[in-house]
Amino acid sequence: MDKCFTEEELATIRNEFEDFYLAWLPQNFEALSYVSKFPKEHTHETYTQHMDTLILDFSTAVRVSYLDGNTWYSEQYAKEGALEYYFLPEEYDVWQIKVHEPTELAEFTLSGKVIPYGRENQDYYPIPDDFKYDLFESRPYWFQVKEQEIKTIKNEKYIEGLLKEKGISEVRSMKFVSRGSYELRALYLNTDKGEYMILLNSTNNKSAIDGIELFKLYTAAEMMEAFRLHHAANKETSKMYEKPVYETEALALKSDGLLYGNERGLDLLKPLTRIEAAAILLRAMGINVNETQVQAQTFSDVATSHWGYSVAETAYDTGLIRGVGENMFAPDKRVSATEFGTMVLRAANTGEFNWEEAVDILVSRGILTEENIKYMDFFTRGDMAKIIYEARAHGLF
Repeated sequence: MDKCFTEEELATIRNEFEDFYLAWLPQNFEALSYVSKFPKEHTHETYTQHMDTLILDFSTAVRVSYLDGNTWYSEQYAKEGALEYYFLPEEYDVWQIKVHEPTELAEFTLSGKVIPYGRENQDYYPIPDDFKYDLFESRPYWFQVKEQEIKTIKNEKYIEGLLKEKGISEVRSMKFVSRGSYELRALYLNTDKGEYMILLNSTNNKSAIDGIELFKLYTAAEMMEAFRLHHAANKETSKMYEKPVYETEALALKSDGLLYGNERGLDLLKPLTRIEAAAILLRAMGINVNETQVQAQTFSDVATSHWGYSVAETAYDTGLIRGVGENMFAPDKRVSATEFGTMVLRAANTGEFNWEEAVDILVSRGILTEENIKYMDFFTRGDMAKIIYEARAHGLF
């Protein structure tokens, strides 16, 4: 399988793996230091040396995408056929690789008590005298690919058979996705018949989700509904978390020529990018980008052929949006509520303020309510429409 990757891809896999362990290793070793009788022969140095002997099995390499773990709108997104929007940006993807390691240092005897890392305020847990502790047991789960998962996602004929049963003829994109550790691991397929998923693992590898069989094809909506019910404390009262889309406000902005749609209409559940935010704010400010005089290229990641080239340059010239450093604009980077609030206050020329308090300032001015901001943890085009509409109504533009 390593021949299926280019040299550049193989280097990326190795680098990401090594970079992660450089950050994770010291923390993990610190966790082990809570053990009252840590074996003297095992030190940070021997642990590090052992990590250098790990063998990455590229025959199992899979790129993993993550469903957003901080909000609970996945079922709503799936029902709207927009679950792909709910994945974290690609920079959060990781390579999932099965790791082979020598066994001579893998096990040793512990006694005493241990406290879980990150839970310093909880009681210590006793360890039986004969307990065998695997030093590498707490290795990050996403590098532990299960054999059946690999066999399934790389068995093209099996997947083609599942698709044929549903009358699906085209797969537009495919992702190996995860939510939490083993809360949910699935193969996601964006097809000509909508979004589908194949459950690979769930609930800490103990069972399938209620009503969903492993390695079978279901609509994303079916999968996400079952996932919610499976983890609900009370299935009878459990309900779908629904994010406001602010369609009325968005339609008003569209009518005024401020908000444009795409092939999905106004697409109000879609995360907002920096270049999109700049474009609509410039329109709200009454600045016609096509009439501005764009000077020499400022940002290396917004080419002159990019649709938003003039937008980025004008936004920078007006002080609306600054770069992210090193002559970069990051046009496709998602915008948070705080970042967009900062842009709005700059566009309104409200004077000096602490950008971290931008959302609070919008609340104090009556543009947003505390209820509004509860649902802006996953910031979207709909949220943007709400803020722009209310900002105009309150005379900021």
